[in-house]
Amino acid sequence: MKLIQNLLLNTLFLFLVACGGGGSTTDTTDSTQNNEDSTAEEANSEETSQKVVTIDVENEDVKMLIKRWKMTEYTHTDGKSEKNIKGAFLVLKEDGTFEELFNANVIASGKWSFEVEGKVISLMHETGEMKGDNEKLTVKELTADKLITLDDEGKMTETWMPEAEKAEEKSE
Repeated sequence: MKLIQNLLLNTLFLFLVACGGGGSTTDTTDSTQNNEDSTAEEANSEETSQKVVTIDVENEDVKMLIKRWKMTEYTHTDGKSEKNIKGAFLVLKEDGTFEELFNANVIASGKWSFEVEGKVISLMHETGEMKGDNEKLTVKELTADKLITLDDEGKMTETWMPEAEKAEEKSE
């Protein structure tokens, strides 16, 4: 029974990650085009992934974001909703890196930034299913005890709470 439950949870989390990601793109360029363009794109891609992300730790919103968040609920625009989600975490670190975890396993990681004016968290995935994608989450609500985000396609709202055990460890 536990195996089935774990399989269902893993499937749900992968579905959530897939739905929350950016759209795919199709290459419509002429295949006979000179290889110089693709070489330049590869160089730019490498430069982008090597950029250092600076997080403004003096900004109050950023201060509240830097922690280990536990997903507690999601709602999809098609009406599907799930509460009491277990094992799904988003860790936003002060050094500008992030990790997405499911059942203590890192399933994605990369760099994150925060656009203060638009209240958008950008997750530049360097590993995982969304490797190379820049996932954008619009912050709908942010307090010390709650984070509600909307994915970049406007299809899914996720509710996050700080992980209690980690918060207690830091306060000791």
